[in-house]
Amino acid sequence: MKATIQPLDGKYYGTVINVEHPHGNFSISVWCNGDFKPSKRELKYHGMKLKEWEEDQIGCDGHFESKDCYEVCKIIEDALNGFLVESDY
Repeated sequence: MKATIQPLDGKYYGTVINVEHPHGNFSISVWCNGDFKPSKRELKYHGMKLKEWEEDQIGCDGHFESKDCYEVCKIIEDALNGFLVESDY
């Protein structure tokens, strides 16, 4: 099994984790604004610093990857990549 967080692309509708599995590939989409602070990836995608983001109110519509959401996705990605036991399902 291999899980990979996909790059940000266009208007944000959730962080996508693609999973390659011997029995079929699938995607997981996670969208949570958490503390409503953008992730470092989101800031880099827009070429901004946090202060510029806050001044320009870029995330006012909620369509952005939050720091909390990215952290949750990293936990999911790491857990899936560490899952080596074949399931009985």
